[in-house]
Amino acid sequence: MAKLPSIRRLRTEDYPGADANFGKLIQNLNSFMESTWLALSRNLTVSENLRAEFQTLSIVAEPTYPIAVTPAIQGVTCVMIAQIFNSTTQGAPSGTALTAGVTLDWSQSSTGIQINKITGLTAGQNYQVKLLMVGE
Repeated sequence: MAKLPSIRRLRTEDYPGADANFGKLIQNLNSFMESTWLALSRNLTVSENLRAEFQTLSIVAEPTYPIAVTPAIQGVTCVMIAQIFNSTTQGAPSGTALTAGVTLDWSQSSTGIQINKITGLTAGQNYQVKLLMVGE
């Protein structure tokens, strides 16, 4: 990934022949440049900068499918498992990590999306599933 330039602000002193209106332009441009530089310096977030949302489900494998999910965003085009763990294990606050592959099958529904199947889970075990849903 390319590094951001070190210059984040323009100074009117660097443009000695410019008129007074140029100073106003630089002030507005500096505000934009500073905000952009800060955002691109690892300050972008899913909730503020993408049309996406996270939602956490508690399920027991093999649940009755489909599982209805109603996201706040419209036009969901991608659903991913952001995190999943077995919450059946007692005494472990974050649960037990899975060691096998897990896949997700989903489709659009009239009220949002539906989870048609999650594979790779042990039947009868409790799971916390954090989904990332991305819209158009």
